[in-house]
Amino acid sequence: MALLGVVIPLYHTWRGPWRSQHHQAISVEQMQQWHTERVGLLRTMARLDDQHAAGVLDDATYRQSRGACKSQLLDIVEQLQTAQQDKDGAA
Repeated sequence: MALLGVVIPLYHTWRGPWRSQHHQAISVEQMQQWHTERVGLLRTMARLDDQHAAGVLDDATYRQSRGACKSQLLDIVEQLQTAQQDKDGAA
């Protein structure tokens, strides 16, 4: 049992750098994807606003479409914030 108190910390010390580098590489790719999706959703919302203002979209369609975009956008922002907090906590 006492041996576990030595082996486990050494295992994490040995494995830690590889794991954190691997995790950061994946996180960077995922964060880039989330940023791309975020920009796309913001552009879509701007188009919806323009189309609604021009009378192309009725109120119900506008509210439904914009609400769906907003919901997706909030999910992505939450994921980005969580990833950033995890990255800051690991540093």
